[in-house]
Amino acid sequence: QIYLDENSLTEFPKSLRHIRGVSVLSLRNNQIRGLPHWGHYKKSETLQSHMTGKEITGFIPCLWTLEFIVDVKPPSWPDMLSLDLSGNPLGVDVEHVISLALNAPALTTLRCIDCD
Repeated sequence: QIYLDENSLTEFPKSLRHIRGVSVLSLRNNQIRGLPHWGHYKKSETLQSHMTGKEITGFIPCLWTLEFIVDVKPPSWPDMLSLDLSGNPLGVDVEHVISLALNAPALTTLRCIDCD
């Protein structure tokens, strides 16, 4: 278990990119702004048209899919059960936070309370 709470960290520690045997990582109440970009989501949309006679009256998204595209080698956290980023001014969207879970197959808890 690694607890780096309240250490005034301003970025996600690079040394934590590949850690094995660690089940809990807590980075609560630091000043971490942003998260490393290991990749991005590609959003694709299938549209369904509503037709009245021969006129198209509009399009309604009926299926959204997100595909994660890897830009650089992502972290490897095979044993991580819990990750807590609460209390950091991350300033990232929820998809970015969720992408961390893709690299931790055993993850059961991902906390980001009060992450602006």
